[in-house]
Amino acid sequence: MYNRGMKEPSVASPPAWRIVAAFLFAPLFAALAIGWMQPMFFGMPSITERVLRSTFFYATFGAYPPAIALGVPIFLILRKRTRTSIGNCAAFGAIIAVTPWVLLDLMLENAGSSSMGGHATTIDGVRTIWGWLYFLRFLLDVAAFGALGGLAFWVIAAAGIGRSARAPE
Repeated sequence: MYNRGMKEPSVASPPAWRIVAAFLFAPLFAALAIGWMQPMFFGMPSITERVLRSTFFYATFGAYPPAIALGVPIFLILRKRTRTSIGNCAAFGAIIAVTPWVLLDLMLENAGSSSMGGHATTIDGVRTIWGWLYFLRFLLDVAAFGALGGLAFWVIAAAGIGRSARAPE
């Protein structure tokens, strides 16, 4: 509760260098997590090489493009309107990661017929319930890694930045 005439405590904003570092390293951290959990390049002799190549692929095509195209504008729009909290960063990380996949799904037509795991996912170009469930599961996986990237963003950009006791007068 604040007295009249007293300003509400202000939220300290992260310094610019921490924000830049967060945009540089958070997508890489998310890509490394995906590369570790879902490595590609099964012909490689070493797991380390598979993880590193997978991380490079995921970072180049999956993490950095949405972070730059969506994350930077969203951050610039919302930085004065909302706090850089752990929950906000995780939520927006998930949203930023999922958005390109939803847009891509809306733009592309479904295959004539397809199946996955013994279940028909598309029949005559129409997605079945199994197709929707597989797509939802994919989006939830992408959102989880996006939220992990958002948490990394918060750790780099805003962890330790607290509220000031009183706003400067």
